[in-house]
Amino acid sequence: MNEPPKYLIVLDQGGCECVIVFNCILTHAQVAGDMNVISAGFCRLPNRLNDNVSAWGESNSLKIKSRGDEDADLILRYVSPQDD
Repeated sequence: MNEPPKYLIVLDQGGCECVIVFNCILTHAQVAGDMNVISAGFCRLPNRLNDNVSAWGESNSLKIKSRGDEDADLILRYVSPQDD
């Protein structure tokens, strides 16, 4: 069974990009509040290790588009194991 896409917001927090992924219970505008949003749209997360992350589309409530591959790469940086 295919899971529906997740919602995606990328914030600029003092020059550092922070990604938020959430489900459709909330709108982009509700999650963003008054934060500095630089990208918004939708994403798919991998179900298996060899699946790719993808990002696309735009938020109707914020009128901001996703940056596509740039957002997908950002998600991967957050979910990939990091060296300490």
